[in-house]
Amino acid sequence: MISEIKKWGNGSAVRLSNKLLAAAGLNPDSAVSITAESGRITIDKIDDVVRGNSIASIKGIVSYSGEPVSLGAIDDAIKSRGGQL
Repeated sequence: MISEIKKWGNGSAVRLSNKLLAAAGLNPDSAVSITAESGRITIDKIDDVVRGNSIASIKGIVSYSGEPVSLGAIDDAIKSRGGQL
């Protein structure tokens, strides 16, 4: 599949077809890990156990408004609590 990176709000996005998601065993609500290296972005599915642990580790650290939370906001919240989760 060939696609383009498009501007979306203050960031960028790539639209993925449902056929492509299904081929990868993903759906629009799948939790994923995204990594980047020179010239490549990789998306990997996160299993439910890892996903639950990750969400539990940050739950309550920052208020959730429905918008993505920046790493800076999480770091600031942790620092404001003396470095304790």
